[in-house]
Amino acid sequence: MILLSGESGQLGQELIRIFQEKKIEYSAPSLSEWDATDKNKTLQLVQEIHPDVIINCAAYTAVDKAEEDSDTAYRVNRDAAAFLAEASLQNGSFLIQVSTDFVFSSFECSGVKEVTLFQPEDPTHPQSVYAASKDAGDKEVLRIHSSGKNITGASVIRTSWLYSKFGNNFVKTIVKLASDPSRESLRIIEDQIGRPTWAKRLADFIIAYINKKNLLSTGEKDFSGEILNFSNSGIASWYDFAFEIVQISHKIGEIQRKIPVYPINTEEYPLPAKRPHFSVMDLKKTRRIMREIPHWKDDLREYFKDLTGK
Repeated sequence: MILLSGESGQLGQELIRIFQEKKIEYSAPSLSEWDATDKNKTLQLVQEIHPDVIINCAAYTAVDKAEEDSDTAYRVNRDAAAFLAEASLQNGSFLIQVSTDFVFSSFECSGVKEVTLFQPEDPTHPQSVYAASKDAGDKEVLRIHSSGKNITGASVIRTSWLYSKFGNNFVKTIVKLASDPSRESLRIIEDQIGRPTWAKRLADFIIAYINKKNLLSTGEKDFSGEILNFSNSGIASWYDFAFEIVQISHKIGEIQRKIPVYPINTEEYPLPAKRPHFSVMDLKKTRRIMREIPHWKDDLREYFKDLTGK
């Protein structure tokens, strides 16, 4: 049995689709049924359901709004994660905490920009309230499940630039903007570099991870926890990502014209919250679970096929 937190989000809905296809037993209470920021409710729910695995997809992801609403961001991203960790520890459930590349941040040292791929165990350096609250939640999960240097019963999976047919995301925003006949061009940031991730592929990876650790099996389980990175392969700027979205969506007829896309710097499009200029995560450890991770361009095409049937 899997208990899913954040059932209405992009990843949550992709996971539910897989649960139903593979006939995996699950429970995915709605927000009206379960407020994960209520500690007593969380402890009671987990005790009643007694799941083998809990997947925490719930998150406060309004990156800019979080700068003015830090209390809510920390309640959802840190406190709710800690409550789930306590509940999973008490009930012997394995907790998968889904996190973000935003906990990392590139920096300059002696005029040389740091461009090393981020390893799962690298020190974090969050630059926004959203990132700091997610980082705090990850650390609470690992702290609660820790015994000395050994982590038991919980893993953190960090992802980046998530998009899906469900909910709102960058891909849908670009298609909407490109469909506006009054718009002559798009100006998209090119000095923020990361890895786009199709939420369906992340959901596939989470299921593969659960199977690899035998977490739903009645046999011997691997309860050693860890931190993993997951995204699509390849590297892109937001400009690269937007350009490819326009090319594909025009080719399949989702947009009527191939609107020009121009690169700009972060300073030309100021936002309340800081974003990492470079947050590309290393996938070497991840490939031990999923050997073939598609390039982001390939999965972007698969996304549009899934969305439109074309």
